Amino acid sequence: MVSAQCPTATSTGSNLTIAGTATYEADMTYALNSTVSGSVSVTLPAACLTSNGVTATCAQVTQGLSASKSFKSASCTSAGSGCTCSVGLADQASTEMGTYTTTAAGVLTETPTGGTGSDSS
Repeated sequence: MVSAQCPTATSTGSNLTIAGTATYEADMTYALNSTVSGSVSVTLPAACLTSNGVTATCAQVTQGLSASKSFKSASCTSAGSGCTCSVGLADQASTEMGTYTTTAAGVLTETPTGGTGSDSS
């Protein structure tokens, strides 16, 4: 019931962490494993709560966010005519493997399996 397109909504991340490992092997292969976790505070003005003429309550927004697998917790309360929501992010795990090259200047280029290279120096 909440409009997916709401440019006046704001969000602030807190306790966001990225943990993991990066392993570079002598055979020029690498593996990256990471997990992102944390929480986000989202402020939804009243205009963000109306879609197709129906206005969602903060309790309904809480239910909708809680049903998403992207969040491990959600709680929305009234804030003026809108809602403020505290959302716990579900841990987002990521794995990438591929090959890498380096230059004498220290530029590392990673090429994920099935992807294109990205430089970092």
